[in-house]
Amino acid sequence: MNTSYRIFIYTISTIVVSSLSLLADNKLLSPERVSKLTAPTKATSGEQIWVELSSFGKVYLAPRPDPQAVLENIREFRYPSEFEPPKVIDDADHRHPDAIVPTTPTRFETINVGWTINLHATRQGSVVILTGVAEFISIELVNGDYGALAGPIYSKRGEFLTSNKLQQPLQQTTTSRFHLSAVPGKTYEVLLYRGKKVEKHSIKVLVQ
Repeated sequence: MNTSYRIFIYTISTIVVSSLSLLADNKLLSPERVSKLTAPTKATSGEQIWVELSSFGKVYLAPRPDPQAVLENIREFRYPSEFEPPKVIDDADHRHPDAIVPTTPTRFETINVGWTINLHATRQGSVVILTGVAEFISIELVNGDYGALAGPIYSKRGEFLTSNKLQQPLQQTTTSRFHLSAVPGKTYEVLLYRGKKVEKHSIKVLVQ
C-alpha cells in the first residue's frame, strides 16, 4: 500500500470517527438521543438545582414543592402621586402681587423598574426542564396634568410666572417567556426582550 493511499484511508477514517463523535457529543437530536435524555433516573435525595444567568448571577431554586426562584435586577423609581393645586400667596403689602405657588406634590409612591424573572424547574430524566417568565418594566415621565388648573401661569401683564408642570410616569411592561431543556452543566442561550430590543443571555443549570 503506497503512502498516498494510506493517507487517503486515514483521512476517510478520521471523517467517519469525527461524524460519530458529533452524534455522541449530542450535537444532533435523534429519537435515540431523546429516549436517552428522558429515560427515568434514580432520584437523588437532597438534590439542589441552581441557575446561572448572565448579568443576573446565580440563584438556588428552592423546592416548594417544585424548584422555583426569582431573579431581580431592579431599582426603585419614585414619582409624585398626589398634589396640591396652584395657590396664590397672600400679599398683604402688595409688594409681590403675582406671587404664586405652582402645583405641588404632597405624596410619593415607588415602582420597581427593571427585570424580574420567575423560574420554575422540573426533572425529566437526566434533563432539567426550566421555564422562565421574564418581565421588564420601563418608566418615562410624560405630561400628566390636564384641565382648568393645568399649564403655565402668567401675570395680568402676560409675563411668565411658572411652568406649573406636572409629570406622571408612563409605564411599559414587556414579558418574555422561555422553555429550556437543559443538560446540567451545559451552557445555553436565551433571548429576553425589553420593549422591541432583544438581549442575548447565557444560562446554565447546575445540579448539586
